[in-house]
Amino acid sequence: MLKVNAKVLTRNIIVLTQNTIVLIKNTIVLIQNTIVLTRNTIVFTNNTIVLMKTRRTPLLSFHYPSPTMRDALRVRLGSLLMVLLIAQSIGAGDRPEAVVKYRQSVMKAMAAHMTAISMVARQEIANDRQLAAHAEAIHGLSLGLGELFPAGTDAAKVKSAARLEIWRQPAEFKAAGAKLESESAKLLQLAQQRGAASNAAPNFHARLASQVDAVGAACKACHKTFRKSDTE
Repeated sequence: MLKVNAKVLTRNIIVLTQNTIVLIKNTIVLIQNTIVLTRNTIVFTNNTIVLMKTRRTPLLSFHYPSPTMRDALRVRLGSLLMVLLIAQSIGAGDRPEAVVKYRQSVMKAMAAHMTAISMVARQEIANDRQLAAHAEAIHGLSLGLGELFPAGTDAAKVKSAARLEIWRQPAEFKAAGAKLESESAKLLQLAQQRGAASNAAPNFHARLASQVDAVGAACKACHKTFRKSDTE
């Protein structure tokens, strides 16, 4: 009888320990998501202030916003929601294979937006109505990239182009991500000037193309250290 009780007690202790580990993991994820929410709320507020200054509209104005301003605000809200969904999707129970597939999709999405905005910047496409939307997507996705590389999703465990340096050099990887965030924020601020007086300036597209190149350079610098080449 004592042996049976001892086995039951041991089994219950194991289950309790496992549940405690799951609780701790979920708590960590909750804290990370809270940090992401706070960071993106700050970004949203700063971008809104920039928009108000660009439009020369008082922050406490009660005028109904113009169509261009409404479009920009909708883009910001959509980007903020997108980043929050990214952070929440990488939970403690996600399969490593699913995480890798998801982050590859995010990278491809960023590349597609970069191609589109580059075509507008180089005046290959005259329609620039979605210019700010592309820039907002690039910047919004850049804010959540760090959460897409949790432990256990390296190339040694799941086949991908991610190098082990991502996990061996976390400070350098974080700095590379911060550079992309910074350059994409500048691109967004410039893209938001679509329709403003500065858009009519002869050098608007040249400045836009230059900042697109700066964002591309940030991507390439990160890939050089943290992404395998096609020949590896």
